[in-house]
Amino acid sequence: MHDLHAANYLTKIVLEQAKISNLFKVTKIIIELGPVLEHNELIKPANLRFNIKMLCRDTVAKDAKVEIIRTKAGHFKLIAIEGT
Repeated sequence: MHDLHAANYLTKIVLEQAKISNLFKVTKIIIELGPVLEHNELIKPANLRFNIKMLCRDTVAKDAKVEIIRTKAGHFKLIAIEGT
């Protein structure tokens, strides 16, 4: 569950961007993830993806594909969203 904080942060940004862009449906979420410690454990891509999909349930991003690009930089950030 240590990935939940990062997922919650990213999901809020996704939903804000979708609203700003007047998207009715988010189809893809692209995230950059480097080695980031949350509660003394590295954020794992699979856990981050799972938590984002869980948090997007019942939103315009409920069926979005979550793409995670690994990087050496020590951060996580939203790169882009796609939708209609």
